[in-house]
Amino acid sequence: MPDSLKLGQPLPAEVTAIRLLDASGEEVKLDTLLSKGSTLIILLRHFGCIACCEHVNAWLPHLERFTACGIQLYFVGNGQPRYLEGFVERHQLSGKPITVLTDPQRSLYDAVGMVRSITSNLRPTSIKNAIRAFTRGNRQTAIEGNPNQQGGILFFDKQRNLVFVHRERTLGDHLPVDTVYNKVVETLNLNR
Repeated sequence: MPDSLKLGQPLPAEVTAIRLLDASGEEVKLDTLLSKGSTLIILLRHFGCIACCEHVNAWLPHLERFTACGIQLYFVGNGQPRYLEGFVERHQLSGKPITVLTDPQRSLYDAVGMVRSITSNLRPTSIKNAIRAFTRGNRQTAIEGNPNQQGGILFFDKQRNLVFVHRERTLGDHLPVDTVYNKVVETLNLNR
């Protein structure tokens, strides 16, 4: 983790000032997202990724379970804003309790130490995960962002403290949704 980030502590001002983009290209400061309460950000590799398709499909049946706990949910990719509409349509996210944003400069990814390298896609685990995603009916639709960027999970409590981070090491290195849910519930219970 970058030296400026500490679990259980608020993010430094230079990180909360990072601006993400919505589908129309409008800027949204990270600080604005975090001001809405407990926040879970699911960082995607890119919007056309086969592993991200699998990851989104794993999350879809569980979104309401998180929002019932008062969690704000965001998918954040790193492609251009023009890709968001197609991503939302492909995954039938319209009307779902999750917001899709993008970070084309990968500022948030860099600030929280997400992996980005060519070799992270070429490891045997990456290939195995891509085959798993394919056999589950997921498809690579395009390259809509940096294909060498890996994703992850960020969870912030109501006080804007970063309390949980998962950095994917390779393509498809997703945490099971139940694991994330249990960690979120544990954090919420500790903060009561």
